[in-house]
Amino acid sequence: MLRGGDHAGVEPAPSSDPVDTPPPARVALRAVISLVLIASLLGGGAFAAKKLAGMRKAPAKAQVTRPPLLVRGMHVHRADVTRTVVAYGTARAPRSFHVTADVGGRVVDRRLPLEPGDAIEATLTAEGKPLLPVLVTLDARDAEDRLARAKADVASVKAEDVRLATVAAGLDRRIALAQEDLAAAERERDRIAGLVPRTLTPSDLDREQVQVQARAAALEALKAQRDENDRAREALEHKATAGARTVDLEQRAVDRAIVRAPSAGRVVAREVEVGDVVSPGQALVDIVDLSVIEIPLAVPASLAAGVRDGATARLTWIDGGAATGRVARRAPLVDAATRTRVLYVELEGTPTASPLAPGTHVRAELDGPTAEGVIAVPREAFLEGRLAVARPDGTFHDQPTWRIEAHEVDAEHRLEGASLVRHGLEDGDVVVLTNLESLDTGSLVRIALQDEADGELDPAEDAGATPTGSAPDR
Repeated sequence: MLRGGDHAGVEPAPSSDPVDTPPPARVALRAVISLVLIASLLGGGAFAAKKLAGMRKAPAKAQVTRPPLLVRGMHVHRADVTRTVVAYGTARAPRSFHVTADVGGRVVDRRLPLEPGDAIEATLTAEGKPLLPVLVTLDARDAEDRLARAKADVASVKAEDVRLATVAAGLDRRIALAQEDLAAAERERDRIAGLVPRTLTPSDLDREQVQVQARAAALEALKAQRDENDRAREALEHKATAGARTVDLEQRAVDRAIVRAPSAGRVVAREVEVGDVVSPGQALVDIVDLSVIEIPLAVPASLAAGVRDGATARLTWIDGGAATGRVARRAPLVDAATRTRVLYVELEGTPTASPLAPGTHVRAELDGPTAEGVIAVPREAFLEGRLAVARPDGTFHDQPTWRIEAHEVDAEHRLEGASLVRHGLEDGDVVVLTNLESLDTGSLVRIALQDEADGELDPAEDAGATPTGSAPDR
């Protein structure tokens, strides 16, 4: 049946023929064909999508540049560096006194408490002279009795000597007269001898000769008495000398019964009480004079030679105390076993007070030899004897960058925290301190300069020295 054309408002006339129904086989074929077409369309769409996706370009990635390695560095400067010698010792008081009894006796008085730590101080006399106090008084009555007897003996000897002196003077006068009588008799004998035999007889001459002999014998007797008197006076002189010595000994025994302090200072120990009987040489009191404290320091001989006598010694000890002493003297010999030489540092105080107690373990820093025109470099900057020196080389994001150069240097001295370099560096060079294992010659780095960071030490102090200071050594 032809379908009319499409005329508006005209409906086709209903057919009077029965409806046409397709067979079942034909319906199944149409379904299969539809499924095949749908599968083809889906596969082609997926293939086309994959192709389009493959044809799409990947977005461009942003290029990333790593910043140079950040290291720590410092400027170094040339200066004169005084090496500091560090040594340890134990303080002692060279003026310590072990007061003992010079004489025996019973302790009858103790003027001071004499407890450990008590001060022993001198007072001034009317003449302005210092007078040390009495510590202990011993019973001296026996010595006083012996002293009185010795003085009496000496007085008796002196009186006898005076008597013998008077006798000697009388004998001298009598000898003079006897000598005059003898001379007159000899003159008379000679006159008579000239008259014999003309006027006088030989018997007259004999009589005169007898007179001469008698006067000569009298003179000799007087001289013998004078010699005996002289010998007696000489014996008295020896006795007087011995008596004077006895008086002196007994006087010293009496004086030594009063025991005075040998020096101002502090009591270390008291060994006796009132009523104790002591013997000569027995300990009474121990006193220490704190006016000078000495610290012996064993210093390596190679370093001790550079420490001058009078050099400053900065002392510290365990309780936080600190003081300044000086090198007063040194041992004349070097200890061959330890290769050290002992330097003696003295710290001055007063007899009763010192900032440093004897027996304290002390750390001392001594001004040693001075190295002129050197650069102090921290030991952390060295890697296998080389230093990484940085030179300015451009910027990174407006931050300066540096190029690394390896420098071979000779360190003259190795100190506690630094080495002293004379050649291989210039004043003002920048030396790298960290990440040395990651650097090679030509590496580009950024540097945080230690001397420009807040709270950091300046380069010289970090190296253990200042331009006019010192670098510690051991």
